[in-house]
Amino acid sequence: MNILRTFSLFSLFSLSCLLTVLVFGFGFGCGATGSGGDAPTRTRGMRLPPAAGMETTSAPREPMAPTKVIALSRPAAGQSPGSVSVLQAQPTEADRLREVLKSKPQDHDTRLKLARVLLSAGAVALAEAELRSLLGAKTHASTARVLLVRLLRGVYRLEEAVKLGKVHVAAHPRDVEGHKQLAMALLAWRARHASAHQIQLAIKLAPKRADLWRILGNIYLKWRRLKKAAVALERSVRLDPQNPWPLTLLGDVYWGLSRIHTAERTYRKAAGLKGGPPVFRAVALDKLGTLLVQQRKRKTARAVYDACKKMFPTLGCPYTRAALLPPNPIRMPAMRPLATY
Repeated sequence: MNILRTFSLFSLFSLSCLLTVLVFGFGFGCGATGSGGDAPTRTRGMRLPPAAGMETTSAPREPMAPTKVIALSRPAAGQSPGSVSVLQAQPTEADRLREVLKSKPQDHDTRLKLARVLLSAGAVALAEAELRSLLGAKTHASTARVLLVRLLRGVYRLEEAVKLGKVHVAAHPRDVEGHKQLAMALLAWRARHASAHQIQLAIKLAPKRADLWRILGNIYLKWRRLKKAAVALERSVRLDPQNPWPLTLLGDVYWGLSRIHTAERTYRKAAGLKGGPPVFRAVALDKLGTLLVQQRKRKTARAVYDACKKMFPTLGCPYTRAALLPPNPIRMPAMRPLATY
């Protein structure tokens, strides 16, 4: 009896150990593989381009030249916040608009201009207040709603942006800008099917707008539909040949398709264009430098890295800088550099 009891206890203990191993093994396997839908594939032993399609990775908008956010003046004693000059860089324009609104509070044209000035200067809360006050106006409610969707997307309030964008396109199904802003909000919200649908509706209404083809190509790029991304981005480049941003995204596509030399030429061409803010060309140089390091062209990559830092010092060119670091002899997993764009 003691032997049988001991054997039964040993069997139960073995069974529990086996179940524990299976559970932990299954959990580890799921964590290692992830969802599988967006997992990048290796191409001929080379890593994919860093942060391919960066239009909405860490921030829900494409990299742009950083807008100088103007600090608001503090009201003096006994002075209301509304009477303070809102923009120190453009005091006359902001003050003039506010003075007009004091005498004509129903002047919606002036209020919309003030909202645009506030939005461009980075005064998000004040701009949102002006835009929401325009939502009830008959003449400017549509424009204010689109601008508000863009603002909410820019401050990561994506659920509000998507909800407001859907209301707008339902009321104005032929508004190209409304479809575009809703598509970008959906893309930032990781709703790629719905985002692609919205941008395709916009393209049907305005097939010659290069920015719409660029956004569609970026959606396909994030989706790893590289051939479709190439078609859309090539169309965008043909429509706007002096813009380096769609050309840089096209370089990401060629890299993902293992067309390494074509990707290198595309990045070089994007970095040499004169259009657009310098940050676009600096991003192209950053990706070019990373690609050169992977091809063991470290000397050329170092020259590209120096040119990138000179062109746009605040960018820091994080991917090329990380790729040029000497290998760690301990082989500890290195943290991915945080991009500033």
